[in-house]
Amino acid sequence: MDLVWPDDRDFDCLKFEDTQTRLYRLMEKISRACFFRVGAALGIPQAELEDLLDAPGNNLRCPEGEVGANVMRSYRILRSASERPPGLSKAATGLHADFGLITVAPRANLPGLVVLDPSSTHWVAVEEGAPASEVSIMVGETLSQLVQGRVRSGLHFVDEKDTGVPRYSIPFFLRARPDAVVDRATGMTAHEFVECPVMVDRPWGKAYSDY
Repeated sequence: MDLVWPDDRDFDCLKFEDTQTRLYRLMEKISRACFFRVGAALGIPQAELEDLLDAPGNNLRCPEGEVGANVMRSYRILRSASERPPGLSKAATGLHADFGLITVAPRANLPGLVVLDPSSTHWVAVEEGAPASEVSIMVGETLSQLVQGRVRSGLHFVDEKDTGVPRYSIPFFLRARPDAVVDRATGMTAHEFVECPVMVDRPWGKAYSDY
């Protein structure tokens, strides 16, 4: 599979490929650094964690017939100005935890990311008042599984309180290779973990069917 980039002439801004590639590399670097710092805090050698990951920039090279584990996605959420803000019950994202290792979420153009503080069980609107350069870092379910719950995955949703205006966000998801073992006791791989229990047991499991 080859990477196909839009023609810059189709956009108001130039150098689309260059901008997206630089952003991907930056967020990959941040997510890997956070992953290794968590491991260091828990006494896990960095070399052991490296074995779970694709080589840096693998998705950008995209060998024929292959797709890397990591994902950078662009989201656009828009509700009509006549709609009432849906709150948590009908949020477009729904309440969920990301299934990967680390999520890096740069501040969106509109604040909306709300994260559960596990120490107090309070919801925290992490983008409110945050500077444009700030990113939110969240632990994913695979990392929580890997360290046997010593860190917890971050439950979150997007509070769509600003209707009539599109919200744009570009999170990066650092993920283990599908064949990487994330449970030594059982030999369970990252792919098997996502297939079950995540897709089967979690209320948000169906949203991960494109893994």
